[in-house]
Amino acid sequence: MSYSNLFMESRNILFILDKLGRILEANPSAQEAYGYSQEEFLYFTIFDLCAVKMSTTIYQQTPQVIEEGVLFETMHRRKDKSTFPVEVSFKKFHLQGKHVILSNIRDISRLKETECSLKQSNEELMATIEELTAANEQLLAAEEELRQQYDELQSSRDVLTTLNQQLTEIIEFLPDATFILDREQKVVAWNRAIEEMTGILKEKIIGQGNYAYSVPFYGQPTPGLIGVFMQNNTNLSNYQNIKRYGNIITGEVFAPALYDGKGAYLQLKTSLLSNSQGETVATIESIRDITESKQAQKALIESEARFRSLSENALDMIYHISFIPKPHFSYINSAAKKITGYRPEEFYQDINVHKNGIYPEDWPLVASVFDGQFQVKSTLRWIHKDGHLVWLEIFRVPIYDLSGKLIAIQGIARDINERKEIEEKLLYLSQHDTITGLYSRSFFEEEMERLEHCSKPVGFLMIDLDGLKLVNDTFGHKAGDQMLIDVANILGKCCKKNHSLARIGGDEFAILLTDCSKEDLASYSRSIKQSLKQYNRENPGKPPLSLSIGSALRENSSKKMSQLFTEADNSMYREKLHRNSSSRSSIVSAMMKALETRDFITEGHGERIETLLKKIGKRMGLTGSQIFDLRLLAQFHDIGKVGIPDRILFKPGPLTADERKEMERHSELGYRIAQSAPELLPIADWILKHHEWWNGKGYPLGLKGEEIPLECRILAIADAYDAMGNDRPYRKALPHSAIIEELKRYAGSQFDPKLVTLLVEIIEEEL
Repeated sequence: MSYSNLFMESRNILFILDKLGRILEANPSAQEAYGYSQEEFLYFTIFDLCAVKMSTTIYQQTPQVIEEGVLFETMHRRKDKSTFPVEVSFKKFHLQGKHVILSNIRDISRLKETECSLKQSNEELMATIEELTAANEQLLAAEEELRQQYDELQSSRDVLTTLNQQLTEIIEFLPDATFILDREQKVVAWNRAIEEMTGILKEKIIGQGNYAYSVPFYGQPTPGLIGVFMQNNTNLSNYQNIKRYGNIITGEVFAPALYDGKGAYLQLKTSLLSNSQGETVATIESIRDITESKQAQKALIESEARFRSLSENALDMIYHISFIPKPHFSYINSAAKKITGYRPEEFYQDINVHKNGIYPEDWPLVASVFDGQFQVKSTLRWIHKDGHLVWLEIFRVPIYDLSGKLIAIQGIARDINERKEIEEKLLYLSQHDTITGLYSRSFFEEEMERLEHCSKPVGFLMIDLDGLKLVNDTFGHKAGDQMLIDVANILGKCCKKNHSLARIGGDEFAILLTDCSKEDLASYSRSIKQSLKQYNRENPGKPPLSLSIGSALRENSSKKMSQLFTEADNSMYREKLHRNSSSRSSIVSAMMKALETRDFITEGHGERIETLLKKIGKRMGLTGSQIFDLRLLAQFHDIGKVGIPDRILFKPGPLTADERKEMERHSELGYRIAQSAPELLPIADWILKHHEWWNGKGYPLGLKGEEIPLECRILAIADAYDAMGNDRPYRKALPHSAIIEELKRYAGSQFDPKLVTLLVEIIEEEL
């Protein structure tokens, strides 16, 4: 249970006081007992609650009592001026970094009534005992006479029995568990309350000695407090809070055997019963179960400890500002040093530390609180003592007096710098493209909406990057992303401050230009194209950049921005259709140049194969166009290798299984490239299938026999012949005889056997 819940739900009257006794807080039980509201209590001290006759004495004694934490009883008065007896205790503790006092007050009206009743009964009992003692003395003095007057003696015994019965009945109905021992320490009375507490009926215990009364409490015979008292034993180590008032002794003890071994904390009160000669004739002990209050006290202590620990170790700054008699910090925790750079002592000494630390533009958010315009939550900036800016999220709770005047503020200040940075990053990401850093489509659409009613002319440039998909498929998305970044840099250099440049799609960019003319749009388009040419000249090793640019102009607000967008998009699309094939061809050509600069195979490989294929084609009687396509296949069959990493393409040793799979992708990459270039489209299918084997174990489709196009079967033999006859990173060229043997060995498995025979004939004829 938390400190706050325990305080508010306690049945006892609880006050939190400052060291002068002023009431800082009262729980609902206090409000109910005294009839005052929480706000009314804040104007009182604890001394104001004392009865008039007691107030002066209590005021003088209370400081010592508070310091020593002593329990005492006094009279208090309610709002309606009526008085009632109370039991008061004080306890100092720390709350939110300062010393405060917890006052625990218990209404003991019923207890006093019971004590009065018991006292009266005890007085009657003592009077009776004195009478009996006097009678007994008379009987002893006149023993002879009493023997002669037996009837009178019998009558006296009846009176004694009646008095004893009256005493028993009084004890029986006492609310606390009570028992009486005679001088031999045998149980002579055992009331109903102690029966309920121990589960032992009086019939089983009356007359028992040898400390039988202690067994239900401690599990074994032991003198207990009453036994210690009767034996005048000073060993009270098992007891707490021992107090002695004449023949009365009180204390607290834990009884482990009570309630079937669950145990309980007990408050004991023991008194000697003496005759007129001062001789002890019996001992009475009352027992009260205080387990619940002990547990509550323990919980309160633990709650206080947790509260202190929480406050001292809190990452947030916790503070209390009081406006009486003038604004000042009455509490601020140690987190203030880390968050603001100022120690708590500096806040206590000067309220202006607070004012000077707040960013000047944000001070009105705080000043409004002092002016009565209270805001529970606000966000403001604080200038740290070392000069850097700290974003703070402030939560405040106002405290008003009975008239509704603001008298104090309790608050929490949290450092939200990290959150602010994240929010700024998220805002940036929501408005910018993650690849190029340009504005995103969502931001661009907001700009379009903002310009919807702009009276000035608005220009629109729609720009599309040609061949992005081809580059992504061939070189990978990393290369495609770099193309986008390069385009963004080119466009950014051509734009001015009044231009809004954004990437609005995968390969689409757009620029909004305010207060511009048709000439301005044309000028910007020319500037972009010139920058593009310069980039392609300066980066011959990269795929060339090709942009399709469309433009549109809105001279006034009569035309909607969506119409302007559509016009620019249509303009761009027309240009794209006009130059689409040429742009793709330039990209493919650039890829071939890239292949020539990085692939050792192209060192005369294409030309040699082209010559060999021409010979085979003529021998087979192919037409001129078929031979032309074969020669084209010889040049471009390995174009897909531009997308294979150098670490695999130039590896000096055999490839791993994963590397081989990566290498085999060049057939599919080449197929995609060929489909994008009109001049290569007729051989695209052959590029895809030029590594299929006669026995069906080739790739990528696993075709076999005559399912494989004739052109691919011819290329496979010529390619293998040239490859074995030239050096590779992982082996030297093979001799002619070994090449012929390899071709014959793989005839019928890798190669078409008829074509192997034909190639061997052609080669041997030329030797």
